[in-house]
Amino acid sequence: MRTVILASLIALLVTGLALAADTDGDGISDGIETQLGLLPQVKQDLATVATSPDMGLTDEQAKAAAPDLLLLEGCHVGDQRLLLKVTFARPVDFMGCVFIIYADLDNDPKTGRVDQYHGGVDCMFVFTDRSMGFTFYAGHDQGNTGARMAKDGNVLYVAIDAPFKQAAEGKLPVGLHLLSQREGGRSDSTPHVVAGFPLSTQSVPKLALGKGGDNRGPAD
Repeated sequence: MRTVILASLIALLVTGLALAADTDGDGISDGIETQLGLLPQVKQDLATVATSPDMGLTDEQAKAAAPDLLLLEGCHVGDQRLLLKVTFARPVDFMGCVFIIYADLDNDPKTGRVDQYHGGVDCMFVFTDRSMGFTFYAGHDQGNTGARMAKDGNVLYVAIDAPFKQAAEGKLPVGLHLLSQREGGRSDSTPHVVAGFPLSTQSVPKLALGKGGDNRGPAD
């Protein structure tokens, strides 16, 4: 019995080390990069898109509030794949909350959703409790747009596959804003920002489009 327990502990340790390994030194573990279809041997040069002040909530206040947003970063990984990194003030937990990424994937306000606050949005990536779902507009649908996610402590990674509009000057323009809310509690958000991500010439692994479903990450 002792031998079996020791072997199990060693297996868990090796698995943990494998997940924590970061070959390219970009702060994203090889395990998460592989899961999201990134490139463990190529550093992801994440650019700041938007920031939000730390609310400085106590533990009790945090229980009644939506997840406190701090930072949105992103980069073009290669081909039709975009990586977003959202940093929260506390470990990622969407139980009883709704967190939404609004993305204008073609940076065209004349396409996509039509309303005062989210005009031009082509896709909403919605996280609530332990599920992730998508709402599509314009030319985006389950056949051409999808996402994968991973959680690591207070960070949420989302890799998006979509038919992005290629831009001039080596940049990929994508409009993004975030909303974090809990009914009856304090909410948080970021303003809409058009990020011009430098285009990557890398080829990424061919993976099936990520679909909505369980949003528990490898660290859960």
